[in-house]
Amino acid sequence: MGAGAHNATTINFSRNVNWGGKNISAGTYGFFTIPGKDKWIVILNKNSKMHLADDYDEKEDVARVEVKLKPWIDRFSA
Repeated sequence: MGAGAHNATTINFSRNVNWGGKNISAGTYGFFTIPGKDKWIVILNKNSKMHLADDYDEKEDVARVEVKLKPWIDRFSA
């Protein structure tokens, strides 16, 4: 993954992958998350060169995967 000041975080796959049940071609994608209380939505977007969120276009999403959260277990507290 990569990120820079004012640039979207990106993820690069050197080969085709299966992402949440969807076949994704090798390449570089914009990587976004929408956090929620019980689940997060993880997004891969065709546009890996976005400067700011204003450049985001949902129509260019390659995949959206819902990730359900597991309860947090604090193993450091006594």
